[in-house]
Amino acid sequence: AIMGMLAVIMVPTISGVIEENKKNNSENLINSIKSSARAYITDNRYEIKLNDSSCANDIRNITFIGNDYIDESKITVELLVNKGYLKSNSDDIINPETNKPINKGKSYIVVTYDWYSKDFKYGKPHIE
Repeated sequence: AIMGMLAVIMVPTISGVIEENKKNNSENLINSIKSSARAYITDNRYEIKLNDSSCANDIRNITFIGNDYIDESKITVELLVNKGYLKSNSDDIINPETNKPINKGKSYIVVTYDWYSKDFKYGKPHIE
């Protein structure tokens, strides 16, 4: 009976801790991708080419950085890993929510340039 009562008390507590850890790890992954993208843009800012078409709110898409072509201002996690800006303890980067490796080629962050603020804007990373 005592063991049963302890189980009833502990199971919700443990599952809450696990969910909180998943949330924190997901936020850490998102922050790591954003920080890596910022470092990549900062290191390569003189090689960034912006498209010349006028965009809403004077935000311009990045067409390429150095020799790296960017698809619609999407910087993939794969590019950040290959360039050494994003590191992991293994070859795989694990999505904390699914506990499976992310698809580095399909996971990305959108970066645009705002002419008004003269600064780059970083969207929320898309993780697959």
